[in-house]
Amino acid sequence: MKCINVFDGSYDIKVKGEFSVIDDRSFNDVLFHNRICLKDFWKIHVSPKIEDYVEVLDITSELLISENINFKFVKNRKLALSFVSSDCSMGSSGKLITIYPNSIS
Repeated sequence: MKCINVFDGSYDIKVKGEFSVIDDRSFNDVLFHNRICLKDFWKIHVSPKIEDYVEVLDITSELLISENINFKFVKNRKLALSFVSSDCSMGSSGKLITIYPNSIS
């Protein structure tokens, strides 16, 4: 089991299995090697209140990891605050966690 240290070092996501973490400017993508990541199809966005973000990320990531479902999440508090601010674009606003399906059906 490996840990991904996130949210300004105050939280760890524990991941078992073969996976990669892709670190981009705003997000950490957790991609399982035994799954295809269908980013161009439908996806689910999770938009918790900022004060609930760590708890929602904990619950959501535990379920997704147990099922080897690819996902990404805003990686720190400063970025999370920018995603819920009035300055954020409508297309990105509030989308703190994105879940990618394992199939198109």
